[in-house]
Amino acid sequence: MRYPCGGVGELPPHSGAWFTKPLKNPAGMGIGARRNVYVARPGPGWARPIAEDAMWMPVFHGEHLSVDFQRGRRGAWRQRLTVRCVYDVARARPARWHVERRTVAVPEPLRGIDSEWLNVELIGGRVIEVHWRRNSDFDHAPPATKVARVVWADQPRPNDMVADYDDADGQLPIARCGFVYL
Repeated sequence: MRYPCGGVGELPPHSGAWFTKPLKNPAGMGIGARRNVYVARPGPGWARPIAEDAMWMPVFHGEHLSVDFQRGRRGAWRQRLTVRCVYDVARARPARWHVERRTVAVPEPLRGIDSEWLNVELIGGRVIEVHWRRNSDFDHAPPATKVARVVWADQPRPNDMVADYDDADGQLPIARCGFVYL
């Protein structure tokens, strides 16, 4: 993706804040991803240990987009759903997803992937994750929905909540119960 990144056996080019996360995360939902600090001297080493199947990458800033692309009959990618995350910083989790009407191109290194669907997560226009599936968070939403407010297990369940339980295969300490669609 044209930015420095590497596996646990490779060291970052300089000391500072980096993002560490599992190389593969089939359950999704940001499991195992966190900010970390690498110190080149004395050391080298990480402030928090990282797993052997982890990677490091820069900490990006900016808006978080989730973009679905579907491969057409002739192999061209078509953008289907684009949503922007409004993050609950105090609880370190998404609070709402807003439908966006903007054009995003499939990043060049991903164009040759053989899959029907690609869900590309970006922060500040830079790829942070790629999933070989589509985003299903709006599957049960009314057609004119513009916002999906996330309801977590530690929050009251509104009467208009649409159940969509996900605990990332038991890995989330607080499960997502569903959405209120606006």
